[in-house]
Amino acid sequence: MNNKTITNHETGRKFTVRLVNKGDHYGRNMKLIHDKTDPLVEFYDRNHLHEKSPNGEDLGQFVSRYYLSTLTGKVRFGKNIFDGETGLNLDAGIDAWKIDARGIEEARQGLVEMGAIPDTIQDGSPIDADDGPS
Repeated sequence: MNNKTITNHETGRKFTVRLVNKGDHYGRNMKLIHDKTDPLVEFYDRNHLHEKSPNGEDLGQFVSRYYLSTLTGKVRFGKNIFDGETGLNLDAGIDAWKIDARGIEEARQGLVEMGAIPDTIQDGSPIDADDGPS
């Protein structure tokens, strides 16, 4: 399973983090197929269970999607958000769609469990991605 529920510990709001690997379905009604080696990381608000995974699992309301290389600081001017100190504002227009540093650490642990990143990603070492955005 490539989903993990995380919490913004400042607000108690729960989010689903979903890893989308090459060949996986994603997007509205899961109609798109990811064709890049660089995985996507999606965030869903679990307060509104609108979307389902290809397996039928409730994900929540889609909020945002990033290339994994963006979140790990692999891209130009990027910053590794998995540093233990950084949160993430998923949508500046909606105050509730923020994840604090503890929630991002939960996301990091989930991505480690899913095999997307090594457990040593916190040292600032970027992951290798061969065809994501740069």
